[in-house]
Amino acid sequence: MMEWTLELKDIERFLLVFSRVGGIFVFAPFFGNRSIPVRVKILLSIIISFLLFLALGPETISPGEVVRQEPHPPMSLAIFILYEIGLGVIIAFVANLIFIGIQMGGHIVDQQIGFSIANTIDLSFHAEVSLMASFQSLLALILFLSVDGHHLLLQGIRSSFDLIPLGGARYEVPLLSYVAGLFNSIFVIALKVSSPVIMTIFLTNVSLGMLARVMPQMNIFMVGFPLQIAVGLLTLAASIQVFGYLLMNELDKLKTEISIVLNHFH
Repeated sequence: MMEWTLELKDIERFLLVFSRVGGIFVFAPFFGNRSIPVRVKILLSIIISFLLFLALGPETISPGEVVRQEPHPPMSLAIFILYEIGLGVIIAFVANLIFIGIQMGGHIVDQQIGFSIANTIDLSFHAEVSLMASFQSLLALILFLSVDGHHLLLQGIRSSFDLIPLGGARYEVPLLSYVAGLFNSIFVIALKVSSPVIMTIFLTNVSLGMLARVMPQMNIFMVGFPLQIAVGLLTLAASIQVFGYLLMNELDKLKTEISIVLNHFH
């Protein structure tokens, strides 16, 4: 069995591993939830970092050409730590795009059915969100955990050390361009989530407009508002399976997107 002697360079390597894992845990789905106390996040980051450090070994974690065998001066170590934190934050951001898009789609749904005024607190983003946005975010989180999405994220952390050794991250133009292009996926997901309600409410409004022409004496506003709420809620209930299929499809893409981002770092 291999024995380690604790040296200063080993402490530096552990700090770099902890910086990458901690950066992921700040924004990652479920792990970055703001309802989880900061102390719990730090403790969990330390435990996972320690397990990774023991499992991978010093030679696997940091090749000599990237992080030299001798200890680094404080300024150089601080730069490496910032690189690792940035790498973790970018991985977590890519994983969190799905939930941002779903929450945006929930806002669109609320505007369509008339719930945009009623807000609640979303513990994931620590901000006021509308009712359907909060409901769909919680539903997406439950589905994320039920299909072991958190395990997928932990596997991504483990795989990142195979592709990018400590200190080996390179922030170049192709990486930044690709990450910026991922913002488009937020709007695409939001449109997919809200499209059933958008189409149903549109057809409902068209029908109400035709009814208003046929029966001018009817107070269309008194009828239309509760009808939009009823139709919107029924459409949401009927499209739950579509929502689950959409989320599963996006989670399947997540692993590929994380791999592409990691490949852009070197």
